[in-house]
Amino acid sequence: MLTMRSTLLFICLFFNSALCAEPDLSVEPDMAYLIIKATAINKDKQPSWICLERRRKCTHVSANEGLVAIKPGKYRLHHIDFGRVELLELGSQTFDTPMKFKFKPGNIYFIGDIQFKNKEFQRDDIELNQDPDLVIKACAISPNIFERYPVNNMSGSKKTRFSCKS
Repeated sequence: MLTMRSTLLFICLFFNSALCAEPDLSVEPDMAYLIIKATAINKDKQPSWICLERRRKCTHVSANEGLVAIKPGKYRLHHIDFGRVELLELGSQTFDTPMKFKFKPGNIYFIGDIQFKNKEFQRDDIELNQDPDLVIKACAISPNIFERYPVNNMSGSKKTRFSCKS
């Protein structure tokens, strides 16, 4: 018979493991998967959402999730949000010449880390950093997706298979 103390310990351990566990995305053949992140260099606040616009409709993806599922199609990077909500608001970063993407179902797209650096006259310099650690972290989140789909490097190289096994 469990005591009240051991029951509470079990409940705490269960919720702690549930809250700390990384989400494992399910394999959906009609979806595309993105390895994408956004980082603000030399800024107090970090990005929370990335708006990818398709057909004048914004699809918000987490700015630091690691691997996200998205409907296939043509998108453009519309804005980055720095708040908790998915809204274009004061402090959101918009783009004069946005990056454009085309995602096909059953593929993983390695976009990388969209980095903002302060520049003169209240403008930001934007760089795309394709750190291989982002792929490794995404693989740890959902190795089942990497076993099934190829990784497309958005810098122009061909599709490659990536094994999550050490």
